Amino acid sequence: MGNCCSSSEPIPLNGPYFEIPDKIESKSINIKCFNLISVLGQGSFGKVLLMEKKDTQKIYAIKTIQKQKLYNTKKKRHALMERQVLANVISPFVVKLHYAFQNSEKLYFVLDFMQGGDLYYHLSKYKCFTEEMVRFYAAEVVLALNDLHSCNVLYRDLKPENILMDSQGHVKLADFNLSKNIAENELTSTMCGTPEYISPEILKGSPHGKEVDFWGLGCVIYEMIEGKSPFYASNYKKLFSKIINGSFNFSDKFSVAAMDIISQLLTVQVKSRLSSIEKIKAHDFFRGIDWELAYMKKLIPPVVPVIEGRNDTRYFNPPIGIEASPRMNWDLYNKEGNSFRGFTYEDPNMTNEII
Repeated sequence: MGNCCSSSEPIPLNGPYFEIPDKIESKSINIKCFNLISVLGQGSFGKVLLMEKKDTQKIYAIKTIQKQKLYNTKKKRHALMERQVLANVISPFVVKLHYAFQNSEKLYFVLDFMQGGDLYYHLSKYKCFTEEMVRFYAAEVVLALNDLHSCNVLYRDLKPENILMDSQGHVKLADFNLSKNIAENELTSTMCGTPEYISPEILKGSPHGKEVDFWGLGCVIYEMIEGKSPFYASNYKKLFSKIINGSFNFSDKFSVAAMDIISQLLTVQVKSRLSSIEKIKAHDFFRGIDWELAYMKKLIPPVVPVIEGRNDTRYFNPPIGIEASPRMNWDLYNKEGNSFRGFTYEDPNMTNEII
């Protein structure tokens, strides 16, 4: 059991274009190689599209980012960091990057289509999960964090919306624009994250390391059991006060083991926080989990999505007012220019495909 990353050393983002090395550079892959099927979602920087590659008929989720929205250096670095992390971390619990390319208007990430939607969708339907369900999802998240940390990557945005489910019911982490590639035992001090899941040290602007991801793990385990985040508040002032003070309560939904692991993960003092993968695996909360079988995805998922055909998008809520038309003129979006050097990527296993 283990992970594979192409380099354990952090790759600096520097130079006028934040140049990063590519495993393979290709100018032949572009948006015209794909047929649009539907729109899966939309964020502040672009859309996520369900598309079919014309020559292989394989289905992918393509994340698009409008370059004009990357209006400052920091956001450009985030986009390129996501590309770097996805290309270098190989894990069964991290979404796979198959291609990355660009045109004058947009950046494109060609990713696994996680047909089961995100964990937030399912949590909203169930209201809360049983501890048996939580144990399964948390175990796969722990394995994902272990692979990321083994490649010296901080995730920094662990939340149900970023935990995606495949058609079999297994989960993978997605959205790495807030991730950070650091050297062993290095700290960073960037202020980033989603308010309800942000750690006290990030909130204070203090240097932080891998411990922030275990704080996020504690938040997610709590939310899956309770149905809401541990520091939920009516406004940011109250929210941040609760986080800084580590103020949260347990209802009768929590077992003794669940309360113990969450309390250790949501410890404000970084040095006292449960931040060892091996100690987490050995905790009573995960009693009964065979970690080798878990890594091989041999454990039975508690929820298996109902899927009817490879284009089934029932677990996604497409944005209102956006129509996906196969007749869209992709020539308008295929102009070269405004290059983000080092962005283009092809999975080495794809080199035998005819593009």
